[in-house]
Amino acid sequence: INSDIKIDFITVSTYENNQKVKDPIVVHNTKYDYKNSLVYVIEDIVDSGATIHGIATHFTQLQVHSLNLISLFSKKSKVVCRSLGFDKVIIGKYLEEQDFVYGYGLDDCELHRNQDYISLIIK
Repeated sequence: INSDIKIDFITVSTYENNQKVKDPIVVHNTKYDYKNSLVYVIEDIVDSGATIHGIATHFTQLQVHSLNLISLFSKKSKVVCRSLGFDKVIIGKYLEEQDFVYGYGLDDCELHRNQDYISLIIK
């Protein structure tokens, strides 16, 4: 990369008080001004698409120049991710809708994040 980069974090939740909410909630916002910036969102998994849609909406409102998605896993196609507002989409592995993964940071009801490998449950 031949330019300056900034690393920032945003926390988005689709739950509030253990209840699923309709629209994702930005729990921890970014600390930089991203107007006219090239932004890469790095995600562990695109599951229902609700969280990533909330992130896309958030960054679109910040008037970024280009919004791109990199995700380890996805249950949604690149076409679906692009329709949410992403210019480029890079997916490590596609999963079936019924598949479930946990471990290595991915949780199962807030459990098993510390597992040093990823488990795939195929239903």
